[in-house]
Amino acid sequence: MALQHLRSGTANKRPLPTAMSDGQLAVNTNLASPGLFFKDSNGDLVKVGPVHIGSTAPNASPASTAATALVANTVYQILTVGTSDFTAVGASSNAVGVVFTASGTTTGTGTVSGQQGNEKGEMWLDNTGGAYDLKIYDGTAWRSQAGEFVNATGDTMTGNLIFNNANIVFEGSAADDHETTLTVVNPTADRTITLPNVTGTVVTTGDTGSVTSTMLTDGTIVNADINASAAIALSKLGTGALPTAITVASANIVDGTIVDADVNASAAIALSKLGTGALPAAITVASANIVDDAVTAAKLANTAVTAGSYTLSSITVDAQGRLTAASNGTAADTDKIVEGNSEAEVVDTGSDGHFKITTEGTERVRVGPAGQVGIAGANYGTSGQVLSSGGASGTIAWVDASQTVVIVDGGNFANGSSIATTATAINGGSFD
Repeated sequence: MALQHLRSGTANKRPLPTAMSDGQLAVNTNLASPGLFFKDSNGDLVKVGPVHIGSTAPNASPASTAATALVANTVYQILTVGTSDFTAVGASSNAVGVVFTASGTTTGTGTVSGQQGNEKGEMWLDNTGGAYDLKIYDGTAWRSQAGEFVNATGDTMTGNLIFNNANIVFEGSAADDHETTLTVVNPTADRTITLPNVTGTVVTTGDTGSVTSTMLTDGTIVNADINASAAIALSKLGTGALPTAITVASANIVDGTIVDADVNASAAIALSKLGTGALPAAITVASANIVDDAVTAAKLANTAVTAGSYTLSSITVDAQGRLTAASNGTAADTDKIVEGNSEAEVVDTGSDGHFKITTEGTERVRVGPAGQVGIAGANYGTSGQVLSSGGASGTIAWVDASQTVVIVDGGNFANGSSIATTATAINGGSFD
């Protein structure tokens, strides 16, 4: 005689624990949702097995019975209410999940089913997407290694992962004696390390070649960030004007490279900063630039005039007052005055001292040592001779007095005086 337990071949149909006796088993033989059930001491249904395999949770769609197909004295659970009134056939209320024993059929669109949902301890191997995730129902929700445990082949965390005094160790592509350990210094306050939203390489203090310009925010490097001995290559400096706070020493300037355009028109370079030596030939110095009495003989340029002392010199001076020529002259005769071809000369021979006047190279008049007057040399005439004019173009000459007729006003005797006011002794000569 065969012993048969409560049984059903309807897919996803489960017995209601209220319809089972203690220790009674129920079996669902449907290939899509087989299961062995019993009621525990708390009156709850327990599924013994097997593990459900699929991409949909077991009993997600319980087998339903229309309200119009209820069987009297059968235990049901309201699945959907619709337009049915299940209270008319034994339900305590028209609410989903209410278990009741039907007194008969009813009307409307509502449905009922056997046990709905899932049972505590029930297992499901979820193969969604080709992955196999074993899940267990804890009476409230499905729990799995994906949600509660770490899958060694890969998993997803939806909450915080807390390491209590533990490190994260990376083995790498080969299982060997070398690993990379991620650890932290014991925090004294809550700290947050944020990984940026960008693909790249994490840089450590021991790194020497991973940081590039694109990893630095523009304008963030300050003076303190640059090593004192960095010696940045000049080829890496940009072009343009240096900031005013940067000074350039003489040693930094290539000799001969500064041109006029480099010097500001109002630079007013201090004279103390000018070097010594000769000014370029193109620079001119005005009189106003020269301090009075500052020009010494050594500062004057040499001319063609030979240095020395000149006697009775003949000199040539240009418009700037410079001597351009000089020569010694002939000492003047101290005994004569000469102008051109005429002269006046004093001659003292010891016994024949005289003064003579020469015009156009010919002696004209002489005063002898006794006061006598000579003509054309020592021609003093004879006693009683007189000088006779030769006219505007002739010379004077000595002539005898008898050859001269002079009309003389004898004058008058004044006041009976025997002396004439004007008297001239004239030799009247003879009529012969």
